Amino acid sequence: MKKFFILVLIGPMWVQSQNTSFIIPDSIQNRDFRYLENRIDHFNNDSARAAVYLFTYIQKAKRERNWEELKNGYQNIMHQSPASLRSVYADSMVYAAKKTKDNATIGSAFLSKGIVSFADKKHKEALDDYLIANEYISKTDDHYLIHKVKYNIAQLKSSMGFYDEAIVLLRECVKYYKKNDDRPYLNSLHSLGLSYNKIGNYGKCSQTNDKGIKESAKRALPQMGVYFRHSEGVNQYFIKNYQQAIDNLKSTMLEIQSNNDFANESVGNFYIGKSYWELKKEPKAIPYFNKVDQIFNSTQFIRKDLLETYVLLINYYKTKKEDKLHLYYIDQLLKAEVALRETNNYLVSKINKEYDNKTILSENQKLKQMADGQQY
Repeated sequence: MKKFFILVLIGPMWVQSQNTSFIIPDSIQNRDFRYLENRIDHFNNDSARAAVYLFTYIQKAKRERNWEELKNGYQNIMHQSPASLRSVYADSMVYAAKKTKDNATIGSAFLSKGIVSFADKKHKEALDDYLIANEYISKTDDHYLIHKVKYNIAQLKSSMGFYDEAIVLLRECVKYYKKNDDRPYLNSLHSLGLSYNKIGNYGKCSQTNDKGIKESAKRALPQMGVYFRHSEGVNQYFIKNYQQAIDNLKSTMLEIQSNNDFANESVGNFYIGKSYWELKKEPKAIPYFNKVDQIFNSTQFIRKDLLETYVLLINYYKTKKEDKLHLYYIDQLLKAEVALRETNNYLVSKINKEYDNKTILSENQKLKQMADGQQY
């Protein structure tokens, strides 16, 4: 009920704000941005109560033509908004950032916009934004943002199967964020463990997951522990501990669903199904494979490993002589292959040409500048 209420409230308020008819309450008319930001943080889990401070922040920034604070205001409201409005606020955030003419501010805005697209599994759009972000951020000495770009590029490299390249970037992020920021550190550690699994280093994956669970508790971020347990569930499948895989993954599914994390929900269902399949309990596996298909239908999310869902379902229903379902899953496999191929071809071409090459050139230029400086 709470999420529905937020949708009802935020939607009309956004329309009011865009039409500049939102009126700042007298009680906070003269408050500064830091006060408003503190109130927004205070109501972080209550968008309805945060709304008045969010829109006051934006109106105040517009009135003062303070572009950097306007960018911050749109970024704040983007994080508080329902998914259907986030891309709208992301565009407004980028517009305000460009007005600052500051490389770090503009790069940060494009990076945030890309993260919104990546969360929606719009990988093409995400990559385009990451590349633009990298253009701006590479011109700065902001190491936090530099590593944030690296982390998000690593996510895309991993999704394309370039796991060794992702590992190089993620190790850099783990090293940097360990002393600088808890959540990015744990996110980087989690992604690193997933990449170890993908290259077949299951022992290193387990070590990383175990470390992640301990660090999540130590840093008071228990919600991240769920993701390390989910990762370990997948890892247990690959070392043929099928019942352990099922137990681990099932223990995480409710929380992952409550986070609306359809990608990890799909992956979890697939590996629960695969574990039952390996235990010769095919009928138990089928409902989990069906959930993978349902998520593909509703979100178009698919991964290369998840394609096996359709191969197994096709063979299962062929054996059962259920022609209608047999043909349905053949059709679904073809659709999934096309969706995966189109996205991957675009990403592989673009990331090789526009990120890797430019990164090499940028590093080469910095080395030359350092060498020139040493000559004097």
